[in-house]
Amino acid sequence: MNSTGAWLQVLRAADIYDRDGDGVGIAANSAKVATSNAAYEAANHGMQTFGGWSVTEEYDIDRLWRDACFFQIGPVSNELAKTFIIPFHSGRIHIIYTNKYIWSGSS
Repeated sequence: MNSTGAWLQVLRAADIYDRDGDGVGIAANSAKVATSNAAYEAANHGMQTFGGWSVTEEYDIDRLWRDACFFQIGPVSNELAKTFIIPFHSGRIHIIYTNKYIWSGSS
């Protein structure tokens, strides 16, 4: 996932929230996973590019990498976000709770 795709997921989640909020939890968690993965990928490429110089205070790459690692585990880990997303995409969920109503049926 690249940064453009992650940004589009953020915009999609914001659009769903602005419209009616139905399904915003799935969209927000998807955006969180996409953006944290894109941030880690970018920071890791920076570490690889700078090599040994990436851990010096001159370039501050180590802080960016450390922060990108944190985004994958906090405040909600990517694995926890995925456990929220996957049932909705696999068709196993039968009751969908939204902020307006409860819908029962297959998704």
